Amino acid sequence: MSVVPKFDAVTWFGKFTKESSTIASEDLQPVLEFTLIWNLFERELHNRFVRIRGIREHVDHRYNEGLLDKSAFQPHVEFFRVRYPEFEEEGHLANRLLPASRRNVLADLADTKIVEDVLSGESNDANNVIYALLFISYRVRNNLFHGEKDIYQLHLQRDLFATVNSILATYLEQTCRQIQNG
Repeated sequence: MSVVPKFDAVTWFGKFTKESSTIASEDLQPVLEFTLIWNLFERELHNRFVRIRGIREHVDHRYNEGLLDKSAFQPHVEFFRVRYPEFEEEGHLANRLLPASRRNVLADLADTKIVEDVLSGESNDANNVIYALLFISYRVRNNLFHGEKDIYQLHLQRDLFATVNSILATYLEQTCRQIQNG
């Protein structure tokens, strides 16, 4: 049986893309962590198939059960208020979060309106606050896995991935009975 030689993805990226910039392994750590936490999020809460409507339903259900503590998510809201300072400008969040092909989809635009309302403080109820954060997380996931994010710009988004990782972990801790019960 042959042994596959050790593979160094960082070196391979440089050779494959012939980019002048290099990727540092430590810059990939938050992205690696994101893929693992997202895997758990999708497996534990969405039966291995996540849809944005399913996330909305899950948040609403857990909210009605009294499982959501909005205060645990407040630092995340503050992070996105700073990250998206122009959130109140019409179309700004849709342009930041949605690929061009989705910017006219009414459901997606309604979701970005929820995010705008949360970031502006117009909507302050737990289910909308937490849903808005999970919507952003979902968009980060889609933008990463569907090629919208430039891998050579990921080092500029370490804080974004660390924040999204924290959102997902906090939501899992609050809503997943398996994790709650140890």
